[in-house]
Amino acid sequence: MRLLTLALAAATILGTSSLAHADGVTFIVSEDASGSFNNQTFTNKLITLTLSYSADTIAGFIAGGNFVGPNTFEFGTGYPGTTSTLSIEGIGTYVTDLGIFHYSAFEISEQDDIGDLSMPYDLYIPNFTQSIGPVTSILPYTDPGVGCVVDIYTPCPPFFDTDGGEVFVTSIGGTWTQEMIVTTTPEPSSLILLGTGLLGFAGAVRRRLAHS
Repeated sequence: MRLLTLALAAATILGTSSLAHADGVTFIVSEDASGSFNNQTFTNKLITLTLSYSADTIAGFIAGGNFVGPNTFEFGTGYPGTTSTLSIEGIGTYVTDLGIFHYSAFEISEQDDIGDLSMPYDLYIPNFTQSIGPVTSILPYTDPGVGCVVDIYTPCPPFFDTDGGEVFVTSIGGTWTQEMIVTTTPEPSSLILLGTGLLGFAGAVRRRLAHS
């Protein structure tokens, strides 16, 4: 009986350990690309986009821009509490505006399920490889930053707003890498509740053992 009770106590502690923490998730996407940054051109440089957030701060999916819909010309996406950086090899690392990364000429299919929280885990966003191609828009639109007229067949380069200026990507490499890192951080409030619960559980176990 004592062995069974102690085994149950150990199982309870291990089971609660996954609840008393906040998951931090970081997505890293890298690809060779050419383009410009503040009128400075770069060729075949490694561009790395890093997005980090705490899973318990996500309230919902944010989407906005011009002609938002199944096929969208200019689109900004992000999550509350997201920290995003964009690094260009040999130039520097910059923070994207408000934790929201932007790209244009991104073809979004009906199957992408905008707003589904499983979307980033499938790494639909960002995918540089899919970012340059035909775009369907409601009507021709001129992007003031790129000077590119968009219609049903005309692609525009993806761009990113950063604290150091706008980055425009004019061409991309044939391969890209992606990585997801999950870190675990204990939550003080959760640990307090966990400690209180375990003290009560320990008292119950002691009483049970005393009567065994």
